[in-house]
Amino acid sequence: MPADDKKRKRIVEDDDVSEEEEVEEKVKIEVVKKETKKKKESPKATKKEEEESSSAAAAAAASSSVEDIYKWWQESDEQIQEILSSDQKWNTLKHNGVLFPPDYEPHGIPVYYDGKPVKLTPEQEEVATMYASMLESDYVKKQQFNDNFWSAWKELLGKNHTIKSLGKCDFSKIWEHLLTEKEKKNGRSSEEKKAEKEEKAKFEDAYKYALVDGRKEKVQQYKIEPPALFRGRGTHPKMGQLKKRIQPEDITINIGRLEDCPPPPVGHKWGAVVSNNTVLWLAAYKDVINNKNKYVQFASGSSLKAMNDYLKYQTARNLKDCIEKIREDYKKQWTDSSETERQLGVAIYFIDKLALRVGNEKDDEEEADTVGCCSLRVEHITLTPPSSIKFDFLGKDSIRYENTVEVEKAVYKCVKGFIEGKKPADMLFNKINPTKLNEHLKSYMEKLSAKVFRTYNASITLDRELKKLEKDITTDMSVAERVSIYNSANRQVAILCNHQRAAPKTFDSSVETMDKKIESQASYLERLKKALKDISKSGYDEVKEKWEKDNQKITKNYEKEVEEFEQKQKDIEMKAKNAGKSVAAFLGSAKKEKAPKKPSLPVLPKTTEAIESKIEAVKKKIEEMNHEKKMKIDNKTVALSTSRLNYCDPRITVAWCKRTNVPIQKLFSKTLQDKFPWALDCGTDFTF
Repeated sequence: MPADDKKRKRIVEDDDVSEEEEVEEKVKIEVVKKETKKKKESPKATKKEEEESSSAAAAAAASSSVEDIYKWWQESDEQIQEILSSDQKWNTLKHNGVLFPPDYEPHGIPVYYDGKPVKLTPEQEEVATMYASMLESDYVKKQQFNDNFWSAWKELLGKNHTIKSLGKCDFSKIWEHLLTEKEKKNGRSSEEKKAEKEEKAKFEDAYKYALVDGRKEKVQQYKIEPPALFRGRGTHPKMGQLKKRIQPEDITINIGRLEDCPPPPVGHKWGAVVSNNTVLWLAAYKDVINNKNKYVQFASGSSLKAMNDYLKYQTARNLKDCIEKIREDYKKQWTDSSETERQLGVAIYFIDKLALRVGNEKDDEEEADTVGCCSLRVEHITLTPPSSIKFDFLGKDSIRYENTVEVEKAVYKCVKGFIEGKKPADMLFNKINPTKLNEHLKSYMEKLSAKVFRTYNASITLDRELKKLEKDITTDMSVAERVSIYNSANRQVAILCNHQRAAPKTFDSSVETMDKKIESQASYLERLKKALKDISKSGYDEVKEKWEKDNQKITKNYEKEVEEFEQKQKDIEMKAKNAGKSVAAFLGSAKKEKAPKKPSLPVLPKTTEAIESKIEAVKKKIEEMNHEKKMKIDNKTVALSTSRLNYCDPRITVAWCKRTNVPIQKLFSKTLQDKFPWALDCGTDFTF
């Protein structure tokens, strides 16, 4: 090999490119010998023209002919397992690399320090703008966030900079600029927005797919994250730290040995190019915040990813064959003379009955203080005789788990013994850890782990709840009513798994909109009833004439509302102009009032029979709308979609939809349908 080639070639150490649970140290990563030759560029060509040319070439490669959909789920479980267990994941791999965020464009608006404007360099301004964009968020009220931001920004400012303290900084002018730009963007016509969306999709299409052994597979996370201030969840100790811009030199590209490597952006080179067919990632780079590798991988619906999903649910289904034996054994462990055995028995009981996560060990200085079963501390539980235990701790994603449960008396006695003589910060299960617990579970079934219990219990709960509620479904039920029944079952799973969410910011306005629609239908119903009654006295024509006059009143009221709205907007614009601000900056966090919506004028049916029929239809609609509103309120902080995405066997939902004539798109978004193509083929008789 020529010396120059050796210099150009950069081999990434195993630690840098290894993927969790996939790459072993013995795997040798081969560096692709072939480098894409640099084309001679026209001196007049702009950077944008060069990038567009590169994208066009990539798009042409992506449009190569490919095989039909690979229906791998028609293979046996043994064959699927054999494919997944093979060290070699692919023979040929071709893709177009990654998509970088656009370069930062300086706006030139200063930060004010102690009341005076301070001009910043583009690098300093970019980070200041990140902070300014969050002025209305809760993050800037958190000391940890501000301390970490200041440390990062101070480093960019340098030692002798005018700005010495974050407390004296005023970012409001930048914030006002961002609001104005947002207002301009939102003010574009629908045609402009559509054209931009289509252009963006056309540009990105080249990166969305890869060719694996000649098959077209979808890629996810092909967009490199833009620089930003790290937020984290809950009270993450690193919130506010700067996520720096990822450069091509930070990235390792993984591609087939015989394929042309996708070209990096003009003026850059890849950190390394490898051909490692034992892994499923296409590109890798270091997450500087968490000091872990990030990967551009195949989408969840791609064949190899979906196979793993399928086997995950098959493993959970198989748990039903030994679940009773496990339950018998952990009950025996509660009275064992060994404290280790007693702790194992109680921990598995909690995981089984409460669907607790196992609780992996972590670095407290690197991550938020979240716990699971094995990492519970004495302070997280409260005992109330004779057999009640209250749990109160932060679970995954800093979601609070607060639950009071009645437990078996033997369990209560064990837990009381575990905490005896311990301090609040001491571990409840000090004799065991996740590894020991999972090793114990594997003695019952290969590949059994605490995580499988969560999948099993979520799936079995959904299956049982749906079958229990299915008897309530009648032939005259609407699709909306049937979906509501499904959501009731889904809700039980979400509660079991503690799948919570913050109430949506638009929740109150959404409920208000629903109320207005219900009121509108109720008003229509009353008008129909009155019309039906009046027809018997004065005839249809006279009632029709009065109906039209009432509609004219509705139109006049609407026109008056529009007039008042427009005058109000003119007043706001004038005040904003006098203040030297844009309307968006003047309003600040106050929402811009929406224009009155033009009412749809109610129609009077042509016959008394049609009016009677319409009355019944409107009654039913009001009932459905009230039910929908109730479900929305009940599920205000319950995340129904999480269990559908990660824990419930999708075949349960598909089979139920087929049995009850509910279109699958009512319950599975396009994303879920793409993720679970194998489940869509299941029959109506599927039982978990």
